[in-house]
Amino acid sequence: MRLYHYGNQALQLLVHFSMVALVIREIKVISIEELQNRYDTLRKLIQREFVFQGRSSTMDLQDAVGVMALVGLVSHNDGSVLVVENCFRKMELLSSLLFPFLAGYRND
Repeated sequence: MRLYHYGNQALQLLVHFSMVALVIREIKVISIEELQNRYDTLRKLIQREFVFQGRSSTMDLQDAVGVMALVGLVSHNDGSVLVVENCFRKMELLSSLLFPFLAGYRND
């Protein structure tokens, strides 16, 4: 009998954006250094759930923030990242994609 593992390929494409959204969704404004620290912690926590390519965490974060700025979800300047005012619901949606993976780490 074959073992089959189902993985949602679309989620793999969104994981970096979801991680950024999860980190800054409650804070609204964060320094890039603090964002990097929290992003790295989250990445270590879910490293067995997703395939992270051989790229550095810093490069993945910079690319994610750059794309999110390009589409108007965040603004970044002066060493900080800010959620654009009318994009809070979109950021919540992106961050919620990781909730099922993080639920196993809760201490209820």
